[in-house]
Amino acid sequence: MTQYPDYVYKTLAQAKEDGQWQVHQADAAALCFDILADFPNCEEAKELVYELFCDEWTVYENRVAIQQNIDEWDDRPWQQRRRLALSYRFMSRWDGKYEMKMDRGGPKDVRKILEDGKLELLGAYCLGDEECTDYAWSIFSEAIKQTKDVPETLFWIGWQYADLGFFADVAESLGELCSRFNHKEGRRLLAEVI
Repeated sequence: MTQYPDYVYKTLAQAKEDGQWQVHQADAAALCFDILADFPNCEEAKELVYELFCDEWTVYENRVAIQQNIDEWDDRPWQQRRRLALSYRFMSRWDGKYEMKMDRGGPKDVRKILEDGKLELLGAYCLGDEECTDYAWSIFSEAIKQTKDVPETLFWIGWQYADLGFFADVAESLGELCSRFNHKEGRRLLAEVI
């Protein structure tokens, strides 16, 4: 068994205590994601997140909330992605996800390029046009080549993918970010979407 700093065990204990109450399960999972951002192999945190998100009332409340936005019986592939994105938005308790820098459109030097890529992603998200995701990545790749702030550009791209439910693409962009740079927010977002 791997030894972790004391604060990890204290945070896990707090998460277990909070997670006993259905209304605090997402908050408890957020504590686990904070641990997983720094210690991605912490099995105790992984297992607790799984347990919290498998709670029958949490699943039920998510389904009810999503049904208010998307017809439950609409089984088109992009609607499934939209369900995942909505569930992610409902359950995420990470404040860093909604910082102002995400709302500003990414680094200034490539903001226009990033906005074009985001529009393509929205086409895939809203219309189910899978070719749009390929176009979006080619646009984002150009932004990565041109920017002076590669870490923030990769993080902004990863956040857009996460917010729209493209979790495999999030893992790719944030995996590159975390392998090349020591980016705490990137590790936190990656832990949550994995």
